[in-house]
Amino acid sequence: MSVAGPSPPVASRVAGILPFRGLGGPKTRLSGVLSIEERRALALALLQRAIRSMCAGGVETLSIVTMDPRVRSVGIGPCAEIIVQSGAGLNDAIHLGQLWAVEHGADATLTVLPDLPLLSADDISALVWRSNPHTAVIAPDRHGRGTNALLLHPPDAVAPAFGEGSADRHRRGLALAEIAVVDLERPGIHLDLDTPDDLEHLLAVGYDWRDLVGTMSVR
Repeated sequence: MSVAGPSPPVASRVAGILPFRGLGGPKTRLSGVLSIEERRALALALLQRAIRSMCAGGVETLSIVTMDPRVRSVGIGPCAEIIVQSGAGLNDAIHLGQLWAVEHGADATLTVLPDLPLLSADDISALVWRSNPHTAVIAPDRHGRGTNALLLHPPDAVAPAFGEGSADRHRRGLALAEIAVVDLERPGIHLDLDTPDDLEHLLAVGYDWRDLVGTMSVR
């Protein structure tokens, strides 16, 4: 079922989940246009932007689930907790974050993919504000096929199904679970940086990926 428009706010403890592959070889689909050093710097800058946005946007707790323990030393700030996953895979990481959220007494989870160059605290607040019992919020990518952010109430309402075409998979799973769905489209969540075409689109809307990185150096 799809529900248009905002829902009345209720008090919810929302746990944030940021799955982050690591700094070993990030953004492989950009390897034809960016060096490994540039891709590492970009991945880290996007992660830090996501952390700041989520912590300022209303999540109560935040987990960064990664296979790379080096992330502990890159200045993530006091609001986030690192969870090092033993297995591999994006959806395994998110499932681990869901378990962590349930253990910490969260009412809902907000999973955000940390590759959104225009993400802001206002975008996170718009998602958190819509956290209602037995409701999910899907924020799709600019093509309308992928899922860039997913809010679930309860925290593990469905198993994560991120990847190409995930928006429809999430909707089908939520329908089977009898969870109402709110679709939320915001410019700050639409654009992710995965391919050279994404970099060109970022330039077209007035931003350069180098502006995100600044003078950051990652080794």
